[in-house]
Amino acid sequence: MTHKTTLIFDFDGTIANTFDVMIELFNSISLKHHIKPITKELLNIYLDMPLRKRMKAHGVKLRQVPFLLKDAYSNHETFLQKASPFENIKEILASLSESYNLHIASSNKKDLILSFLKTHDIHVFKKVYAKPTLFGKDKLLLSLLKKEKLWIEEVLYIGDELRDIESCQKIGMDILPVSYGYDKEALLKKHYQQVIMSTPLELYNYLKKEA
Repeated sequence: MTHKTTLIFDFDGTIANTFDVMIELFNSISLKHHIKPITKELLNIYLDMPLRKRMKAHGVKLRQVPFLLKDAYSNHETFLQKASPFENIKEILASLSESYNLHIASSNKKDLILSFLKTHDIHVFKKVYAKPTLFGKDKLLLSLLKKEKLWIEEVLYIGDELRDIESCQKIGMDILPVSYGYDKEALLKKHYQQVIMSTPLELYNYLKKEA
């Protein structure tokens, strides 16, 4: 892997432990959109599937996604009260910022991310790029590269989902997946045969060694 000067982090499932909160928010709006709530039993099945297959299995239509995201992300108070950073991630990010330039590229809402970072006193990111969508993160990453005048070879993306891997592979960006967030390690390994980080501390040790 080429030496990296810039790390781009996903937000949900990589920095912020939002899994339970997102399920709660989804279930709170599901009936409004005529979708059944998600149970733990269903989750155990869905987390072995790529995102599009999960949506199909649960009866979520692609055209419903923008409305679901809008309703879910509109409940800032619930999100900010219940979401939290992963253990040690604040200290890890502070240490990494001494060796790398740090950015965020996420499908969450920018103002929500900024509020979360402020609430938890995390001030190490140069820029936050965000677009509330489940697909097309490759376009967001390319936009970040262009605006920040970065060479793709010097950038490493860190994310927790198969769609992060697919987006990076589409544009030729290196990625370091983590398995402590949303997608299970078994699913990630089906599509990415290199190293996968299982904890924030493991991620930190790997990146400090590469710095």
